[in-house]
Amino acid sequence: MESKGESPAGGLPAHGRATWTVFFCILALLLLGSPGYLLNPAAIGPARMGYTAEAFAWADFAFNHLLGHEPMPVKLPRHGPLEATLVTLPLTALSRATTDAGIRNFVIGLQPILLTAALGTVLFLWVAAVSNPRRAALWTAVGVFTTILWPYAYMGMETGQSLALALAMYFSVGPARATPLRRGILFAVFAGLALSLKVAGMFLLPAMAVLFWAEARREPRNIGRAVGHILLTALPAVALMAVQAHFRQFHGYDAAQHMTPPLTWPFHFAGLFFSLNKGLIVYAPCVFLAGPAVVRIWRTHRDLCLSALLAIAGLAGGTSLLLYWTDETWGCRYLHSSIVPLVVVAALGEGRRLFHRRLALCALAVMGGLAAVLGCLFDYGVTFKAAVPTTVVTLERLQGDPSLNEIQFRLGLLGVLIDDTPGPVPSHRSSHVLPAPTGDPCCGARTGRASPTARGANCLLALLVRRCVLGMGAHPHAPQSTTRWD
Repeated sequence: MESKGESPAGGLPAHGRATWTVFFCILALLLLGSPGYLLNPAAIGPARMGYTAEAFAWADFAFNHLLGHEPMPVKLPRHGPLEATLVTLPLTALSRATTDAGIRNFVIGLQPILLTAALGTVLFLWVAAVSNPRRAALWTAVGVFTTILWPYAYMGMETGQSLALALAMYFSVGPARATPLRRGILFAVFAGLALSLKVAGMFLLPAMAVLFWAEARREPRNIGRAVGHILLTALPAVALMAVQAHFRQFHGYDAAQHMTPPLTWPFHFAGLFFSLNKGLIVYAPCVFLAGPAVVRIWRTHRDLCLSALLAIAGLAGGTSLLLYWTDETWGCRYLHSSIVPLVVVAALGEGRRLFHRRLALCALAVMGGLAAVLGCLFDYGVTFKAAVPTTVVTLERLQGDPSLNEIQFRLGLLGVLIDDTPGPVPSHRSSHVLPAPTGDPCCGARTGRASPTARGANCLLALLVRRCVLGMGAHPHAPQSTTRWD
């Protein structure tokens, strides 16, 4: 029996003509959704953020090597070279068309934006195949622009693994139409990427086991063909995982040193969902609609529901065991890969258009959209940068201290930007007044090619630090945190 919206001839669904339209619409909205990123691509963007910079540097090295040059040796990306080779290297080659550093950085910084647009397109195709394009467009907008997918389109980090997991589920338990062999191979490739692109991919093993079992059941009448099919689909996944494991070189790795005491695990697990600083309920509230949706569609989409629930349970449960169960990034980045599967479950379980369901969806979408807008307005890590000079930052404070709440902090940033009042900044917690800095390098003239946007952002950050020194309840010269950040 064919699903609604699928063409009987195979291939793309009947609405496949709209696929590229959806992709480019999401891409355009993402490009317009971060003014700071577009106005100053040389100083803001994924190419300067954490381990994403390692992938870009390695891709640049590999491209120079392919051209026969003698580049300076660089360190392999800590998460392996697969993503840098498959995605970053083509963008690096494209960026060589110009010599302007800002434009080149902008081009290679498009990687997470392109991956997020592709992620939204997969969500649209999945929902449209079992519903209609209008409803699919609504849920695509909810999934991309009211969750952490939107802010992370400018940060990188989790987008590659999230797309790989979504495509693996789409080709295994989704409405993809292809021959069993082609479908199985595509599933195996994306499953291998989902398991190997990030170290946290090992927490997706329970979800992948369900998907592989679903693949094995495609040949129920012939045990030999079923075994051959599962082996053929497992081979690419195992090969990709072996390549990544080889380059990561976990020699001498002691897992016990990277785990927290068992008594803290339940608190970390609950904080990933319900913490007001980092919880999923604040940064992606619409995914909680998947809970009641599972009850409604369990009989018809059991494999999808089980794999989606195991994906988020595995990521949350595995992360809560680790020493670094949270970080300074926006929201709960370790649960990024589970967003699209849960949104798909919520969309398929919407059922009839009852008023209370639509009201709940609208309320949660507004809440998540406001949080996502704040995540896109300012540079990555702005709260952490402002907090480190003024207070001691720990993982516990990042997840539970209201003074380090990302949303509250960026609302304060927005207030500074709107007020734009130089001079002394009083604090409501003390009678002291912080003097206006003189000769501050952040607010003074900058050397080099820094744009006015960069100078304005630095000045805004300096004003925020002045406002929050006493607001955080710490001395201006408090020692910095010694926590290692990834």
